Amino acid sequence: MFHLLAGQHGNELNGCAAVDAFIEELDLSELKGTVLAVPVANPVCVAQGRQYPDFDDGLQKNMNLLWPGGPDGTYIERLAWAIWENGLSDADWCLDVHSWKRWQAPAALFSREGDKLVPMGKASGLSVVRMTDAYPPDKYVGFAPTVARRMGHAIGYAIELSGQQRVFPDQVELGCRVMRNLLKHAGMLPGEPHIPRQVNIAEASGVDVRSPSDGVLLPLVMPGDEVAEGHPFARLMRLDTGTSDLLTSPVDGVVFKLGPLDKIQKAMDIEGATKKDRYDRDPSGPVRADELVAVIYEIAAG
Repeated sequence: MFHLLAGQHGNELNGCAAVDAFIEELDLSELKGTVLAVPVANPVCVAQGRQYPDFDDGLQKNMNLLWPGGPDGTYIERLAWAIWENGLSDADWCLDVHSWKRWQAPAALFSREGDKLVPMGKASGLSVVRMTDAYPPDKYVGFAPTVARRMGHAIGYAIELSGQQRVFPDQVELGCRVMRNLLKHAGMLPGEPHIPRQVNIAEASGVDVRSPSDGVLLPLVMPGDEVAEGHPFARLMRLDTGTSDLLTSPVDGVVFKLGPLDKIQKAMDIEGATKKDRYDRDPSGPVRADELVAVIYEIAAG
């Protein structure tokens, strides 16, 4: 059984829409086995449009850290427990769909635990993967895929789509493609996964690109796009000369972050987690001279 999970955080709507769309398009005549989908794991947070609920006193509010939950816990813990007891605990495969900021590339996030997880991670077909060493026993113990591996027998991990607070159609399509790839990898749909060139950002060397002057950044690509060395990824409307510069990639790689990154990070650090949602933005806007505007991860030759 393949378990699909989304909507743990109420501001991450792409996953909800992607899981729903994938189930609608799934041809049952081609399916071998069972798919159990939970497109909205945390309906209260989704209704509020918040990452965490504004009730449920105490620290145990982040559903993503509370698995498998418990029948006598907080509201969020009881939600997790219901999902765990009604399918996730019996899953053979699982995918937890999240969605981070729009200025950051979609990515598959997985560890080297066992000999089956890494091939599944790469089978996502996402251009960016984050591969880490096997998690120690006391790390990420409350993540749904980690619990499903350690307390159950599932092979699974999380992905991050791009963009929050609303549904981005391109990310819904991407999420559906990932799920289609993974069911093919699991032998539950016919055919082979489509896998482009990928970059492992845990091992790759990220290259920073900074603005040559004050100006307005106008991206020509989006995070997650592949760019060739010397290829322009953004146009900068300079405020000092009134002219425009093309900003080019120093390497063949994948754009991982794009936008007025120093400004965004500083604001997020100052205002804290409760106000970070306002910094989910398209990667355009005013930048200062020498501000970090892109992080590009190189794709190794071959």
